Amino acid sequence: MNDSSTSTYSVKFGYRFLSQEGLLPDQQRAHTGQVQALWKQHAEDVLHALWSCPSVLGTWDLDPSWRFQGSHQFSSFVEVVQEILDSGSPLDEFAMLVWTIWFRHNQLRMSSGSFLINQVQSQAMSALHEFIRARPTPITAITRCPPASVRWSPPPKHLVKVNYDRATFQDLKEG
Repeated sequence: MNDSSTSTYSVKFGYRFLSQEGLLPDQQRAHTGQVQALWKQHAEDVLHALWSCPSVLGTWDLDPSWRFQGSHQFSSFVEVVQEILDSGSPLDEFAMLVWTIWFRHNQLRMSSGSFLINQVQSQAMSALHEFIRARPTPITAITRCPPASVRWSPPPKHLVKVNYDRATFQDLKEG
């Protein structure tokens, strides 16, 4: 369905349009050879694409924080994240590495050129440091002095205390 007056398009129409324009990513338009061979070897899921794919294993081996990668079998990417949290590995570095791997993966899929796999680590750390530098300096917490203890004392003999809140205690005959 294509109704341009209401800007409503069906998935079928969108697919056909993108296909006719040659804009759909597929294995034929992806980099030939190595990428196609990798696509055919494994089911593509998040765990495989970001963690266990042979083409990204070297990225994880570069940093001692991720050395557990080869000694654990994970069945989902959520388990990987849980291991990162449990092990105390740097979560910000992990997030940036994962993002950079995915970004590179998408560049390869779309045939838009990419950096080499052995540059993922340096690209990720460079992006992380840029992000940290761009963030505003956090405001340190203002330390407040504990309030001084307040005690009531009667006014000097020549002064009178005026009670503005009109609180009175008849049983004590005080205000």
